[in-house]
Amino acid sequence: MIRRPIQNSSAVSRHLTSPISLFSRFLFSSSSENNTHEPIVSNRNPKSPFGSPTRVQKLIASQSDPLLAKEIFDYASQHPSFRHSQSSHLVLILKLGRSRHFNLIDDVLAKHRSSGYPVTGELFTYLIKVYAEAELPEKAFKTFYKMIEFNFTPQPKHLNRILEVLVSHRGYLQKALELFKSARLHGVMPNTRTYNVLMRAFCLNDDLSIAYKLFGKMLERDVVPDVESYRILIQGFCRKGQVNGAMELLEDMLNKGFVPDRLSYTTLLNSLCRKTQLREAYKLLCRMKLKGCNPDIVHYNTMILGFCRQGRAMDARKVLEDMSSNGFPPDSVSYRTLIGGLCGQGMFEEGKKYLQEMISNGGDTRLVDAGIIALGSYLSSKRQLKRMNVRERRRFWILFMAMRLPFPSTHRRIPTLPSLASFTPRRRNVAMASAKRSPKRLKYSTPRFTKEGEFVSIEVDPSGADSWKLEPVIELLKQGAVGVIPTDTVYAIVCDCKNHSAVERLRRIKKIESSKPLSILCRSLRDIDTYTMGFPRGDGHGHANVFRAVKQCLPGPYTFILTASKELPKQCVGYGTTSVKYASRKNVGVRISDDAVCQAILEAMDAPLICTSVKGPKENEWMIDPTIIGDIYGPEGLDFLVDGGVRVAEPSTIVDMTGPYPKVIREGKGPILPWMVVEEEDESSLRQDLIASGT
Repeated sequence: MIRRPIQNSSAVSRHLTSPISLFSRFLFSSSSENNTHEPIVSNRNPKSPFGSPTRVQKLIASQSDPLLAKEIFDYASQHPSFRHSQSSHLVLILKLGRSRHFNLIDDVLAKHRSSGYPVTGELFTYLIKVYAEAELPEKAFKTFYKMIEFNFTPQPKHLNRILEVLVSHRGYLQKALELFKSARLHGVMPNTRTYNVLMRAFCLNDDLSIAYKLFGKMLERDVVPDVESYRILIQGFCRKGQVNGAMELLEDMLNKGFVPDRLSYTTLLNSLCRKTQLREAYKLLCRMKLKGCNPDIVHYNTMILGFCRQGRAMDARKVLEDMSSNGFPPDSVSYRTLIGGLCGQGMFEEGKKYLQEMISNGGDTRLVDAGIIALGSYLSSKRQLKRMNVRERRRFWILFMAMRLPFPSTHRRIPTLPSLASFTPRRRNVAMASAKRSPKRLKYSTPRFTKEGEFVSIEVDPSGADSWKLEPVIELLKQGAVGVIPTDTVYAIVCDCKNHSAVERLRRIKKIESSKPLSILCRSLRDIDTYTMGFPRGDGHGHANVFRAVKQCLPGPYTFILTASKELPKQCVGYGTTSVKYASRKNVGVRISDDAVCQAILEAMDAPLICTSVKGPKENEWMIDPTIIGDIYGPEGLDFLVDGGVRVAEPSTIVDMTGPYPKVIREGKGPILPWMVVEEEDESSLRQDLIASGT
């Protein structure tokens, strides 16, 4: 059942068990057992009626209500012979901070100071963590000077964490720079990470000159830069379109013995291709292996896309051949881009040749679909059809319809495609090809999105003041596009939940299995009631009514797992799978984002958006820079990106509402509230894949 929150500490004694009775049950429960048992702690204080400080610390830590924990702490402090341990202070600060009782934290700090314990860095680490989770940059800023007030010299790790909290809010960049300058006056020497935090923040804020000055100060003060330092500046120069400056940094990096990482090369290759400096980009690709960094498939795909954009599909074909010779088999993006480039230049026979090569390299239906879509989209584009006469137009349409025939159930490969000359322009052939498609398949088919332009990137104000810029993005989403938008946690890859082909493209881009369910972004609680069975409303059999509590959390950084209704398309929840793991699963994660840009997009849509977080190469690592997201996922098939500035790398808190009580599956940006139950590790490991990925 839901515990009603108690607003002040005086009300605790009226609504809850008194602290003295809790002490009695906790401290004397072991004494009633066999006296031969060993005591729980060895340092019991005989003068204190409460036992040892360790036992009191365990009692405080076991309380789910922070106000009750605070009253127990105060009650024990009143005894003159009792002295709390440092762990009690740390646990209580963390509990009060996560429940947003910040006025009580100052009281705990004062008692810690008067207790005579030496002040340690761990205490302030907890305090900074509390203010970071609560998004209170001003209090985090004042924590630095509170350390000095406690006669404690801050460590570089404290300075770096405070700076990270400040730069995550655009209005505190100058305060972060002010703190950086005053840190040296108080004996805190900034390290490499300190400079990296500030340089990244100013690069993302388009203050490249300040970031470059910080890099110069870094070298003057004998602080050795690392690979991340150079990568931040390289990305900053590329973001401003100054590719030559980025190349100079790369040369300086190589001369000093650093080995650039793959992300730096990806950013440079993408910028050179966009600046049509394809010769320099290809030279850089060839130099990567000589400089100790082997190119991967993302680098090759970037070059193929660059050549195809400039109408040099034959050069892109050479890059594809280099991929195979260097041990990187081309993927669907490689073939799709090359086939589209060849067809765009009128080399349809070459495009058909590479389509056959796709089929021969394993016969993956996803690869074949990608090649057919690319070839068919260029054959059907208005620009190409206007250049053909009627006979050629019919011939190409017959070729396209022949390739769209469904595969036989026993074989995944289609027969060898005939040459264009063997076709005769008969209308009945087209009718026969379309008639062979299953009526059920036609019933659930949706129009596929045809990408006619280049990758669309729109920069908007995070406050949503210029939401009129989002109109092209909304039109693309309604047509079946897949793109990236900001949320109140991290960036998310989204698409229309009712467009089957868009959902499949999203799964392919993110490499999510078709059997795993996805999350949805909703506009309001009405959407949640429409596409799920809703939140538990309570009944007379002991089930709590959590709907009122949930309403206080939304919009917010929470993902609630609910049972899906029949209104939600089946491809969103993984129906019909034969896997035992997902055989009976019909749950979906729902979110209502507290982000102005995300809400503006959702308000213009007719249905919720499928969403999945934009993760980095490592586990539990999220991409927060929209420029990097575009460089990595743009060649993978994204259609647009909404740049809403940098985001803090904190995902949403996932709560499972399908059981008898709300269980926290993953702790994230949203604080854990008293009515939520934290799962044990052995239980939560069984539910890690309740949703494919949460934002």
